[in-house]
Amino acid sequence: MTLGALIIAVTASLANCEEVRLDPQTFFYSENFTLTREQLRDQKGEPYLGLTEAEMYLNPGECSMQVGYRNVTVYLATEVLDGGCMQNEVYRHEQEHVAIYHASFSLLPAVVPQAGLHYVLRGFFLRTQHAQNHLDNVLSAHVPALCGGAFRQFRDPPKFGAK
Repeated sequence: MTLGALIIAVTASLANCEEVRLDPQTFFYSENFTLTREQLRDQKGEPYLGLTEAEMYLNPGECSMQVGYRNVTVYLATEVLDGGCMQNEVYRHEQEHVAIYHASFSLLPAVVPQAGLHYVLRGFFLRTQHAQNHLDNVLSAHVPALCGGAFRQFRDPPKFGAK
């Protein structure tokens, strides 16, 4: 289901409300450092060195909407678990992805007129994903200079990402 279709389906139950209170939900994340880069490729479609996944959710109540992320997981490929610069840089980068998910809640107003709820929620998730993509683009541009070129050992350019 597309983002727009999901938002329309979930907000339909709030059609009788003049305003909707948005209730961002706190989340915790887990870490998984047990997969190789190839296993991450097999599971996630790209040979990532690090990856942060989060599943968005919307839970309508009585003229309210819980908004959040669940199943947030930070992955680091076993190839970077050297305890040195590469591990630190990839881990720091993935922590920035988690921080974006947390900070994105500050973009949400507390109350939204029902007529504009679809646009507010769509904008929220799209702006968050745009920030995640920008973070990956910035890191990818600087990867060759990181850690004295340690990333050069990988035949394919390193992949970093948030989904």
